[in-house]
Amino acid sequence: MNWLPVASIVGLSIAVLVLGLTVVVLATRPKREHGQAPQGQSQQEPLDVRRAGSAAVGDRSLLPSPSPAADLSPATHPIGFRNPRKAFRDAFMSGDAKSAIAVLPDLERTLGAKSSVYLLSVSALAGAGEEVDPQPLLEAINSNTISDESVLQAIVRGAVQHYVSADHEKECLDKIEEALEGIINDTSRPDNLRASVANQLQMLHFGAGDMKKALDVVTLAIELSPEESSYYFNLSTIHEKSGDLEQAIAAIERCIGLGENPPDRDHLFQAWDLYR
Repeated sequence: MNWLPVASIVGLSIAVLVLGLTVVVLATRPKREHGQAPQGQSQQEPLDVRRAGSAAVGDRSLLPSPSPAADLSPATHPIGFRNPRKAFRDAFMSGDAKSAIAVLPDLERTLGAKSSVYLLSVSALAGAGEEVDPQPLLEAINSNTISDESVLQAIVRGAVQHYVSADHEKECLDKIEEALEGIINDTSRPDNLRASVANQLQMLHFGAGDMKKALDVVTLAIELSPEESSYYFNLSTIHEKSGDLEQAIAAIERCIGLGENPPDRDHLFQAWDLYR
């Protein structure tokens, strides 16, 4: 039997299969979260934050922690009483962003514009990409009076994501860059918080097109939290956009080495892009 024709057919079939798979990969490649850089780079947050923030309105993890004292029973109040905190939670968790936004004024009147519950509620909507006024978040960040680290981290993220999703990073920098730098440089705060805020700040610089500042800030984030894979992913996208492919490859290799098993799909796509 002449195996040459058979081998040729098999080889051709494999080539067609590989080409088809490549086309499928390219066609189904997910859109980047934000940034919309010419080469398609995006920026990432730590995995636990991405899991919380990637869901639409209704994700319980984005809500302020429930407090029995705050969830007053309507039975002890006149008919028609509506607890604004419970109303917000119900609307948010059901995915009704319009109703959740509508109850924000009641939350502000009841709890105050500086209360952590109100700020976390605004932050949850802003982080989910909803149209809310970020001014309370900006004022809270600039006031430097928030002692609860988890609340501060959520508020910073909500404010930054509001402007990133609208592609208004430069505007956000003008409003809170100095305050964010103050948090990052405050050595009395935990390193993981400082790293998280540094990562948010570099997202703003990345979106504003200042790769040098983005590189400086993400490098600091890595120094503060060297085992966080998403920071190396961001470092890789910054190097890629700056045209330094060798450093971009080194960063994504480090990212994948530290990341999940199996690796995050964005990490794999970044590596595929660079090697390609």
